[in-house]
Parts: sequence; structure tokens; C-alpha cells
Amino acid sequence: MLWYPLFQRRHAKCEEPEAAHRAAPAPVAVQTEYPYIACDEQLRLLLPEYQGLLSNQLGTQALASRLAPVVLSNGLALLFGLREHIYSDQADEVLRRLEQAAYKLHQPERYILAPHVLLALSRANEAVSMPNSAARSPSDLKAAFQQIVQWAWQHQASDIHINVHLQQSTSSVHFSVGGRYVAPEVYGAISTQLLMDMLAVVWMEIEGGNGAVFDPTKEQQGRCLVSLAQQQIQLRWASMAADTGPSVCLRLLDLGQGRQLPQLEQLGYQAEQLEQLRRLILADGGAVVLAGNVGSGKSTSLAALMQCIPAHRKVITLEDPVEFRLPFAIQNSLGRRLDMPTHEAFASKLRALKRSAMQDVLLGEVRDRETGRAFMDLVGAGVNVYTTLHAASAATISERLASDFIGVSREFMAMPGLLKLLVYQALLPKLCQYCAIDIGASSSALQIAADRWYQAAECLRFTLPRLRLRNTQGCEHCQQQALRDYYGYAGRQLLAELIEPALLLDADTRIRNARPLLDYDAELPPIVRQAWYCVGQGILAPHDVELRFGALETYVGIYAARQMRKL
Repeated sequence: MLWYPLFQRRHAKCEEPEAAHRAAPAPVAVQTEYPYIACDEQLRLLLPEYQGLLSNQLGTQALASRLAPVVLSNGLALLFGLREHIYSDQADEVLRRLEQAAYKLHQPERYILAPHVLLALSRANEAVSMPNSAARSPSDLKAAFQQIVQWAWQHQASDIHINVHLQQSTSSVHFSVGGRYVAPEVYGAISTQLLMDMLAVVWMEIEGGNGAVFDPTKEQQGRCLVSLAQQQIQLRWASMAADTGPSVCLRLLDLGQGRQLPQLEQLGYQAEQLEQLRRLILADGGAVVLAGNVGSGKSTSLAALMQCIPAHRKVITLEDPVEFRLPFAIQNSLGRRLDMPTHEAFASKLRALKRSAMQDVLLGEVRDRETGRAFMDLVGAGVNVYTTLHAASAATISERLASDFIGVSREFMAMPGLLKLLVYQALLPKLCQYCAIDIGASSSALQIAADRWYQAAECLRFTLPRLRLRNTQGCEHCQQQALRDYYGYAGRQLLAELIEPALLLDADTRIRNARPLLDYDAELPPIVRQAWYCVGQGILAPHDVELRFGALETYVGIYAARQMRKL
């Protein structure tokens, strides 16, 4: 049994019994100072034994990194939490749920924990209890799957990756957290047969899937709902028949009505980019295309952008499936099947859409000929279209649309006003500002290693006023995620480049002649320059920028070659 004794700090005012007889001053709203636990040693001095967390019972798993309701051996319950959260409305709600669950509260009912102490508490209760080979009933397998989804939700993962190795006794489960592909130790080795049985049971709950049963030898897709306490999570299933066995990717989509929509100002666009986005969202006709790699925040940016549409315009969405609940829009989920060459349901939606008297349409993603034809049909009809695309840069979005796989006509895209705005964006991990290593105050070895960045920046005519590196050991501020891959990081930084084809003199010629819309004659492409500006401000680590955009010396060579050609 896990236990942590409860440390109770005595306050000076409690040692003055005569204070109760003094004349009471006028009531003043004063925030109660709850006892503080600063280190593990103090835990050994506490009162009754700690028995376990109540997060699962109360449905507060998503708050585990901030608040932890616990029960003691004497049956009393209390709340551990970080200082910035212990006084919050969420803390009040957790205590209310404890009382509703018939728990009597310890006095005091709240204790402030140092971040690393709360992290240790959460880790101690993070053990995975997968069913063994003797108890694999459907209910056990569903419970095991629910546990995996719960872990993903609690750690804000965007995807779950169940990679089955049929020739091995154990397989692994990975998660996409903050744009990184991570493998927590608790899911590093799970019985392969268990995972296969679990996937077969979960597939029975899939809607819109191709195939009556889970088939590890073919590609399958669909969606299902999972309930986590008061949250409704939709999982988008996409499985691949790999050489070693099936690889299932599950995208987590929060369908909760109370989910807060992202605001455009909060995403990280530069001021001039925000002005350009708002200006073009008011213009009639044409397409706004957001491009980027997987996990670059395209859908989040698109949802934020849609909120800028004036209220007097009718908005309809066609998504596969819906990712954000937009209360101002008429949303449609489309479950297109892999085993059908044409999709009558999709065609029917388009026919009905064009008779719906709308002004704006969100077309979730352009990724094949079917969605490419829908894109041309809607944009050509004068509708404002907003969509996403996988492309390598803003300048190559038109080339990606015109590819054989999507098939949007070059002549169509070259018509003035049809491509209104092209956006390319990326998300890079931000350094924890509390523990990042400053090169100026670091060892001489690090200083020597950094000289190549300083020299390359000088060649490309920009400076790096502050160069900082990631602290892989992390600190109490960045260890709360409980994932070592994220020690030293705190959040992500959005980088973006925008192209407005109407402002380019030769955009139509470039599109017709299969050329990128821009030739980057400057030392660095705009989005790469943004990234290195953030490096110079100590926001991003140079290693992370080079992993995403290539070594800085490469751009030095490209710039030198351009200068030679000019001579």
C-alpha cells in the first residue's frame, strides 16, 4: 500500500488562545494560507497514512498535474495541489465532489505541495494494471483500452499509436504529446496477444468502419466514442497493415460542449500576420488554405480563424470527422470508407450544401481527388472556403493542390482571387524559461560548440543576442508532465509564413508553369528567419530549429551560391 503521512504546520496565531477574546475587526476577505509541503522529507512527519488517489473515482484525472484528491487510512479525504491552483474554482469543485461522494473532509482540507512532490505522488499512482492472460473478458479488454485513453487524455496527447509486433511476445504503445512521439515506460512492453484481443474488441464499437471485424492484414478506418468521467472523447481510427503487424493510430478529439475554442490572438501569430488574416477573412470569395506537417496545429488555427467570420454570415462545415465544436456553424461529419472508390454520402452533402444559401464553408482537409473536386466546386461557386493541406511551404501549396494525387486544375488556381491566402505553419517546443541553459554563463565547451551558430548567423547577416539550450534534467516547473522527453520544455511556439497571391505580379504565370509562388532570394526563408529570431531571444533551442528546418550552415552555402550566380 502506498502511503504518505500528512504534514501539519502550526501557525503562530494558533498559539495565542487569548486572540479569540479580542475585539473582532471588521470582516476582511483574506485568502487562507494552507499548510505547505516543500520536500519528500516532510512527508514522513505527517499524520494518518495516505491510502490512494481519488481522481478516477471523482472524474478529475485531467487535473492530476495540478490537483490530487486523496483519502487517508482514517477515511478522511483532503486535496493536495499546486499553490497557483489550490485556491481555484477547480479546487472548490473537487472538494464539492468529495462531499457528494460522502467523504468527510480532513481539517485543513487543502495542502499546498511543491511541484516535484505532487509529480512524485502522481507517478506513484500511475502503475498500469493490464488484464492477464487468464482474465481477458471483453469487459476487461475494454477497461484496459479505457486506461490507455485515460493516460493519453491526462497527458494531453493528440494521438495514441498501438504498434503490434506479431513475431514478438510483447508490443508497445506510443503517444503524440506536444508534437513528439513518446513511449512512456509503463506502456513499453505489453503482451502482443493482449493488444490484438483488445483491438478486436474495440473495433466492434467502431462506426463507419470498413469490415465487420478487425483485420490486421488490411487498412481500416472509422471512429468511436469513449466516455471519460464528464468528457466525451471521439477517437478517429486509422490502422495500417505493416510488415511486423498492424499499426493503429487513434486521434483524440474532445467533443465536450464546454471545451474552450482557441483564440487567434493566443496562437502565436505575429501582429502583421494577425492583421492580414483578419482583413482577408472579411473579403468575399476565394480560398484560405492552411498547410503544415502532421501535428503543426492546422486544425486548431482553422477553428480559431473561423471565429473571426462576421455573425451575419452562414457557416457550414464538412469534416472527416468534426474536430472542434463551433456553436456558430452547421457542422457535418463525413465517415468516408476506404473500401469504396466513390462516396455517395459525400456527393449528397455537396449537392445539399450548394442549396443551403451559405457564405462560408470549412472543408476539413484537401487530401485526394474527391476533396480536390469539392474544393474546386465550392471555390468556383464564389463561396468562402477554408481548408487544410499537407505541404512543404506556403510557396508550394499550389503545386501540392495540382499534384496527380489531388488534381486541382492549374488553370483554375491561376484565376484571380480564387486562392485568397496561403498559410504554412510549424510548432516547435519552447524552452522552459526557468531552467534553460544560457550559453553566456555555461561551460567553455558549450561556448565553443555554439561558435558555429554565431559564425553562420554573421554570414547570413543577423545576430543571436541570447543563445540558450535545453536543460534535459528539467526543473519543478517543466517536470509536471512526468515525461522525460519533455523535461526542459514548456509549451510550443507557432511559426508561420503567409502568401497573398493577389499581391504577386506573376502568381498566375508561376501556377501555370508549375513553379513555386515565391523564390526565396533572401538569406533565409521567412519562417526559418522567424525561428532563428526566437533562438536569439532564448525562446527556442538551436538544435530544435535545425532538426525542423536543417542546419544553419546549409543556408550559408545556398546564400553564397546565389551571390556567385549574381556575379
